[in-house]
Amino acid sequence: MGNVAAMPETVQPTAPPSVAICPQQQTVCGRDYNGGWKHAFGTRCNRWSCEVCGPQRTRLLCKRLAAGKPNRLITLTCGRPAGREPGEVWEATRRQVPELIRKIRKQVGDIEYARVMEVHKSGYPHYHLVVRSPFIDQQLLSKWWCHLTEAFIVDIRKVNPTWKVAEYLSKYLTKQLTVPFTTSRCSFSRGWDLKEEDDDKPTYDLREASRESCKLRSYLDWYYPDAEIDWLTPSHAIITSAGQIIGDLWEDDDDDDGNW
Repeated sequence: MGNVAAMPETVQPTAPPSVAICPQQQTVCGRDYNGGWKHAFGTRCNRWSCEVCGPQRTRLLCKRLAAGKPNRLITLTCGRPAGREPGEVWEATRRQVPELIRKIRKQVGDIEYARVMEVHKSGYPHYHLVVRSPFIDQQLLSKWWCHLTEAFIVDIRKVNPTWKVAEYLSKYLTKQLTVPFTTSRCSFSRGWDLKEEDDDKPTYDLREASRESCKLRSYLDWYYPDAEIDWLTPSHAIITSAGQIIGDLWEDDDDDDGNW
């Protein structure tokens, strides 16, 4: 690893127009062997608590919820057993949601779902299931949930085609970007996502990629001050002419961009 000139604290961005970026953004840069161009990407910390990534995750999540074309909404409450903290109830009940789905699938047929967890004002969790399924009997559903968790209050309703269920659930995600006992706010069944014709996105075969501990625009202005840059998105740039590279690139072994 060669010597690297120290990056100045302030580097004036040249493009694209100013947008909100993750305060913890880093840059990944590598050459695409399919097209030959050099690509630079700005990463996200992807944390719910981030002032930029939290709201962005909510928007993407709501879009995915709506794209699954749900026809029912199920609300599962959780009891508050004496001596058990909210985090303990979460650990005990979250594993019972898949068990409930298996019972439903065995009884009524195919079901796909997205689980959104909300914290009640008491501090204890309960679940909203956005569902794509045949008819489910409410009394039977309550019986199964009570058997699994000893909580029997269950609500199920049909989603009206004009009802924007994603917007309905977004209020829970927006007002509770952080939860003290988990970062897993939402999960999806394997068959939730419906394949659409326009789902195909370009893929890149990046080789010799490196990660830099600086924001994307600062990275480009510092290492490629004379290069021609094509911006595909505010977090994705293509370096179409190499220009003059200042110093050598250094590597960072941390490649964790965060999870849902």
